[in-house]
Amino acid sequence: PLLTDTYIQDITSNPLRPFFNRATQGEYPPGSVMKIVSMSAALGSGIMTPDYTYTCTGVWDGLGADNPRYDWKEGGHGTLTLRQALTGSCNPFFYEIGLLTARKDFNILPDYARQYGFGQTHDLQLEEASGLIPDPDWLLQTRGESWTNAHSVNMAIGQGDVQVTPLQIAMMITAVANGGTVYRPQFVNKIGLLGEAPSVTFTPEVIGHINLTPEQLATIRESMYAVTSDPQLGTAEYRLGSLSERMPVAGKTGTAQVPDFK
Repeated sequence: PLLTDTYIQDITSNPLRPFFNRATQGEYPPGSVMKIVSMSAALGSGIMTPDYTYTCTGVWDGLGADNPRYDWKEGGHGTLTLRQALTGSCNPFFYEIGLLTARKDFNILPDYARQYGFGQTHDLQLEEASGLIPDPDWLLQTRGESWTNAHSVNMAIGQGDVQVTPLQIAMMITAVANGGTVYRPQFVNKIGLLGEAPSVTFTPEVIGHINLTPEQLATIRESMYAVTSDPQLGTAEYRLGSLSERMPVAGKTGTAQVPDFK
């Protein structure tokens, strides 16, 4: 468009918010991508092993027969191991994780989410949202309500009050890929004039570690690889299966219910 006297005003008042940095400031429910955190919590807390099995009928009634929840796949996924549950993104399996972690300790899921960098800012020297990882203290202080098993069940599939930024999701995936080390996001490698030695060089900064064994992290990576390569269970195989034949690709699909998109 041509520049006009109101050009800047038109941009800043644009409802699409072109100056809003969604990567660092956008806060969204993660949906099933959160199942990586939930699988980590299940393994790290000892409530499940990679080969723990659960039979998914398509309906889950762990909160009572009057409060059923459903799988995204009609008829359910059948009997799965934890390894397979992440690959197929089986909702009832992860409802079960939410319930079992809640029975052990309401703070297990929030703790693993924060280990990955969720629910906090990271001193990026630019505008950054913290997102939200709710827990019993937060719920009591903000709403005067007590945490229940249902809150953990919602969190386990990335719904409820959970909010994350796209950058935080990237931090989580990086930690899974590199063996459990959480780094502060870095946007610049070095500064200098072309042809000369850099005047400033930045080095990666470790800010945390995930409380999982190398074997447990390897299991998560294998499940994420199967997301793109397993023709029976992989939720992204139909898109990335042919690529996986030439180059190993891992991932996790996710669809969230969003009441108000920003």
